[in-house]
Amino acid sequence: MLKLNNYSDLSFVKEFKAFIMGKAKNKLQVEEFNRLNDILEKEQCGLLINERTMNLPLALIPPLLNILSSDIQDYKEDNPYDKKFDVDYMIVFSK
Repeated sequence: MLKLNNYSDLSFVKEFKAFIMGKAKNKLQVEEFNRLNDILEKEQCGLLINERTMNLPLALIPPLLNILSSDIQDYKEDNPYDKKFDVDYMIVFSK
């Protein structure tokens, strides 16, 4: 997982945010679109790119994401001074 705010100056992160906002513009209502923009610009966001979920049964994906979230929470509790997983939102990008 990458913390997008740590790499906000990189062109990849700028292009990724523009890509997400471009897709969201046609799908979200104005309030939702503005909230997403605020989250991407002001909050701590993590980006998780996962290609493996396309090969898994659909019923298995939500529990696995819940386990991942639980593992991150456990890590944060065990390592309170390590801020690499300290995010407010996680964007999961998958096929």
